[in-house]
Amino acid sequence: MSQFCPICQKSKSVDELFCPDCSKKIQHDFEIDLLGLDNSDYGIDRSSMVKENVEKVNRENSDKMPTADTFSPKRNNDVVEGKKSSRTIKSVLVWIVSFVLLSGVCFVIYTYYVKGLNLDRSEWENAQRQNTVSAYVSYMNQFPKGKHFAEALSKMHQLKEEEAKAWDNLKKSDNEAEFHAFLESFPKSPYKSLVINRLDSLRWLSTLNANTVQSYSDYMVSSDSGELPGIFYNDAQKRYEMLFQSYPVDSAEYNSIRMTMDAFFVALSNVNYNKMKETLAPTIFRFFDSGVISSEKLMGELVAARSKTSKPTVKFVPDIAALQYQKTFNGHYKTNIPLMKTYIDDKGNSVSHHGYIIHAELDEMFRIIGIFETKPFIDAP
Repeated sequence: MSQFCPICQKSKSVDELFCPDCSKKIQHDFEIDLLGLDNSDYGIDRSSMVKENVEKVNRENSDKMPTADTFSPKRNNDVVEGKKSSRTIKSVLVWIVSFVLLSGVCFVIYTYYVKGLNLDRSEWENAQRQNTVSAYVSYMNQFPKGKHFAEALSKMHQLKEEEAKAWDNLKKSDNEAEFHAFLESFPKSPYKSLVINRLDSLRWLSTLNANTVQSYSDYMVSSDSGELPGIFYNDAQKRYEMLFQSYPVDSAEYNSIRMTMDAFFVALSNVNYNKMKETLAPTIFRFFDSGVISSEKLMGELVAARSKTSKPTVKFVPDIAALQYQKTFNGHYKTNIPLMKTYIDDKGNSVSHHGYIIHAELDEMFRIIGIFETKPFIDAP
């Protein structure tokens, strides 16, 4: 066998068909074609060698070559299905996120625009219906950027001006109806407490003018119900107890007491001291602001006092029908009588003072042994 490679003419081993370089090239690039070659011309049977090389190459590349499982339909389908499932999940997630975002946007729009506008309009209509300072202030507090804020502010100022004007007018008024009307128009006015106190005073004056058991009872009921603060509640209760007839009435005793007291006040009003003396006991334990004194001495002091004064004569007008009395353990009679005083002033005007209660004590012969008064107020004449 030649010692030169038939391809490249390089030297080779006698036992080799090709040189090492050509053998390597043929092994990797043209091995399949070589299997079909007839090597008998070279006097060497290479079929077994080629077969062994092919098997070796196959073994070396077996780990690198794709297997049947790689290209099996089931494996490929799993991959495809997995990809489809992944895409589906992503799509669902994208849809859910989009839906949530869209819902959020819609909620914000509804809350801040649609619902907000409806609430604004509803509260404004409510404020207009009430038409009070507090209602407009409530609207402005809830909707500081509301559609009707400026109008609410203007309405509030307008009502405040009307309120102040109405209060100025009330200062000169004695009409209870006007005070009630003010409270209805301005239920949360800062003047409310002053108005209520003034109303209480007016009601008390009306109660004193009536000066009856029923009027004092009505005042206490109004105070208990919360209609009035009851500034004069204690006075009303005391006067009620003075005039309420709790003692059983004996008609004979009652008539005798009435006759004595009526005659006393007629004589006192007419400055007829002789007639007045007929109603008094010989000794008087108290005569208004005087202490123990005899009726004779008392008459002399009254005549002397009357001659020194130019004041108009006061008329004493008792409500004899409302007289209340109680019999004591020693047979005396303690009586309370509502009374009004009147006189003509220097200008010729008739002046009346209500709310007096006369307290008189009579002995067993129905003669006056003591008399004084409860005034409607401290400076009353």
